[in-house]
Amino acid sequence: MQTQHAAPDYGNSYDRWNRALAHWAVHGSSEGTPIYLSVDEPALLTVARRFAGLACANIDEACDAFRQALTEKCVPSGERRIDLSGLAGSDNDGIPRSVAFLAGMVFAAYQMADDEVADDGAYFVRLRQLFGVDPAGQNFRPRGLELRPNRPAPEESLWQTWNRWLARNGFQPTAAQGDGRKYKYSNYPISQALLRKGDKVRLARWFRDQERTGALDHRSCDRDILAVRLPELGKTLGSVRLRQLFQNTEDHRRFEAVIDAAADVYDSIDWDQAADASDADLIGPRRLRAGLYRTENFITGAIEYWLYPKMPRRWQGGALAVERDGCRHELRVQRPGWFMPLWPVTLNSEQRYPITGADDITELVLPNRDFWILVHDPDDGASGILASWSVPVPGQTFLLLCQEQHARQLQVLREEQLLTWDEIIPVPQGDRVWLEYRECQVESSRWSRMLPQPGCEDLLEALRPVMRVNVALEGGLRIPGQHVWIEGHQPDLRLYQFGGAVQLRIYEANAPEQPVFEGPAAVNDRVPLPSLGPGEYVIEARGAGCVAVRRLRIASWSQLEARPPTRDYSVPVNGFCLRGASLFPASGERR
Repeated sequence: MQTQHAAPDYGNSYDRWNRALAHWAVHGSSEGTPIYLSVDEPALLTVARRFAGLACANIDEACDAFRQALTEKCVPSGERRIDLSGLAGSDNDGIPRSVAFLAGMVFAAYQMADDEVADDGAYFVRLRQLFGVDPAGQNFRPRGLELRPNRPAPEESLWQTWNRWLARNGFQPTAAQGDGRKYKYSNYPISQALLRKGDKVRLARWFRDQERTGALDHRSCDRDILAVRLPELGKTLGSVRLRQLFQNTEDHRRFEAVIDAAADVYDSIDWDQAADASDADLIGPRRLRAGLYRTENFITGAIEYWLYPKMPRRWQGGALAVERDGCRHELRVQRPGWFMPLWPVTLNSEQRYPITGADDITELVLPNRDFWILVHDPDDGASGILASWSVPVPGQTFLLLCQEQHARQLQVLREEQLLTWDEIIPVPQGDRVWLEYRECQVESSRWSRMLPQPGCEDLLEALRPVMRVNVALEGGLRIPGQHVWIEGHQPDLRLYQFGGAVQLRIYEANAPEQPVFEGPAAVNDRVPLPSLGPGEYVIEARGAGCVAVRRLRIASWSQLEARPPTRDYSVPVNGFCLRGASLFPASGERR
């Protein structure tokens, strides 16, 4: 979202929940992020306390307040039907009035049993229980949501309004129809409930089993390692649904969202305590994970890796602080999803630091990994800064930092023309030497026959290319420090993908139904954009079952404003300060 607005005091009203849920759904997400309206019990407590400002003491109070707001708005007094008449359109700030109702539909899907078949019958039992309409044992649509011949489901237009709002604000919508008549409309909410309540309990117990057998180790495992191991390791899960979720890597954006949810479950487990019923609570992550932020002194060449705390998903803010050597270091926001780097670290071991300021989050952890993948700053590729911001996409170069035992595996990848790099630089880290493979790039998608060498399984899977589309903007004239181009000097577009065709669609953010360009586009080459006037545009590229979204802003010359310099660039000369054409004494008196 481009602006944040203080929520009016609606009490425990539907409107208050509606605004709060819309802000929560996209909070902390960077441009182009796929958004899932994945509402569960811990999420409702977070929304109530941090976004709606409600004094809910626990999860039960938050869930009760949400149900009350829904039924007061959507169930007419004395009737047993759902009324959607007050949910069309948007409020004065452009937020769809239907967000809270759609969140209720997703919450009903979250309540489904982990092995419950996701058809209309099973789903609508849960939905009617949530709204308190119609007998609980019947498995048809509640009154007010009935299907009529040759007409879409009444709620579909609300989902489409939500999708359009996300696209206008630079995010990827994910709610869509299902295949076949049976799942056509119920797929909208079911697709948003990434992990159900039963999934989380089962998954927490399975994670503990994997720790006991040594298949996972919380000291070296984080979200990135889970993404590498779960597709194969998840085959041992007893739940068919969970096995399917972790093995469906073709839908990359959904797989990444599922891994995020699974990592939250993993980080909610207290490994210092024996397994008990407390794992079933899973109110949220107990720990923050840290990545690496790399800096290099351009004069001395000294390289440092800074502790780089990752923000909790949809974190709204608060006075979090990390304790180290008796000192308290406040966590300050740097960019969506990340806090400011804290201090340089030496690799080779797990590092844990206590956190204060939150009841549920207790520590910051840097895992003991033997490799890291760092990418260039997505906001300023020329800065020279690299960090653990994301997984490299096709066409993107990156830095691979790894221990020496991986050198042979990487050389094999180079010999097979699967991976290239510019140079290898040794970097001392305590009593070990790590290797930097600079400007790495995946050259091919033909990795299927590549077998990992012992100890390199995780590295090989992490480097294996993801079949997705990447949208890059190149050239043109930008406003310094901003992702805004000047009218008449717009950038060119470059689409990256391993093979296949890409369908390109460009439209103004406030008019998604009226594209300014639509059609096929070449990949791995520059694509000149049509002449675009000042405004905000959304670029969608679809190919190989994936979609990439990029926002493009173009400003007119009349919108430019002179910015005061941040430095005075004074030069001392014999007791005087030379600044531009002015010469005056260092004391400040001009001559």
